[in-house]
Amino acid sequence: MTRRLLDATPEGLVEYFHFDEAADRMTIETVHDVTAVVERNKALAAETTGYSPSRALKHVASIPVAVLHKWQVEDGIDWADRNHWPAVLRKLRDPEWHFLRTSPGRI
Repeated sequence: MTRRLLDATPEGLVEYFHFDEAADRMTIETVHDVTAVVERNKALAAETTGYSPSRALKHVASIPVAVLHKWQVEDGIDWADRNHWPAVLRKLRDPEWHFLRTSPGRI
């Protein structure tokens, strides 16, 4: 199997090209170390309510690109499509994804 680096961003997103000669198959692997995002989310959730000074806006989550990609590939959720926002909100309310939240409370 051949593995080649395609791209790496300063945010930690890395893409690899794989070619399996035996199966004559190509794949692209996306890897993202989300540790920094998760740690920042934890700190924000512990320190703030998430509201802007005017309380008109509330920061509720920071979602790494790799998670958005995973949701799109596995669940068909496109965060950029407003019709998919109910599904995004369900994910953010799910305890499995609690580490994405930056503030407490209901969304």
